[in-house]
Amino acid sequence: MTGRGEPYPGSVDRPEKRTRRPRRPAEEVRPLLLAAARDLFLTRGYHSTTTRDIAARAGVAETMLFRYCGSKTRLFEDVVLEPFQEFMAQYMSTWEQRITETHSTEDVIRSFVTGFYMLLRQHRELVLVLAAARVHPDDPLHHAAMDVADKLAKTLGQMEGITTAERTTQRLGGIDAPITAATGIGMVMALALLDDWLMAPGNPKPAASRITNEITTMILHGISHRPSA
Repeated sequence: MTGRGEPYPGSVDRPEKRTRRPRRPAEEVRPLLLAAARDLFLTRGYHSTTTRDIAARAGVAETMLFRYCGSKTRLFEDVVLEPFQEFMAQYMSTWEQRITETHSTEDVIRSFVTGFYMLLRQHRELVLVLAAARVHPDDPLHHAAMDVADKLAKTLGQMEGITTAERTTQRLGGIDAPITAATGIGMVMALALLDDWLMAPGNPKPAASRITNEITTMILHGISHRPSA
């Protein structure tokens, strides 16, 4: 017999086994990191935000950021690019569905102008950071900014194809599709990003609907009321 509290012969005290948590999948973690990075980049700026800050805001280990997003620079690229790529993919899909339906050129223009304007306003500060980094070669974000700008230009370049198709189906003559698409995109970007340069100070800021209506009207009548080539 053994004394009180003594182990039985041959018994061994073993520590309790720890249950290992299953690794969380990328499709669960990555959206958390993107949302956290977007919030911090907007409030603190790119350079003042660390990967540790982003991971903490997302509620994940910092190693998960490197595993699923690569680096802070790559995360910035994704934060800027993905919403615009998703917008264009959705817009293209919607436009292609309308090909078999009755639709007006105004519908096509208004849908793009409104969606693109609101997206730019939502990500205004990040796009301005991108623009600033492009013109400063000594900025640590310069190369990433150049890469993002190229990819963004390719994404928005899909509007040239839509402009060409609308020119054919709606019999719109005298349209230079690449320049027409770039001009429309440029108007939206200017009023979304540089409104404080373009609007007279002291006046009430116009509502988004007023701005997008005017851009839509200018583009519509600019392409529909011109002599044929």
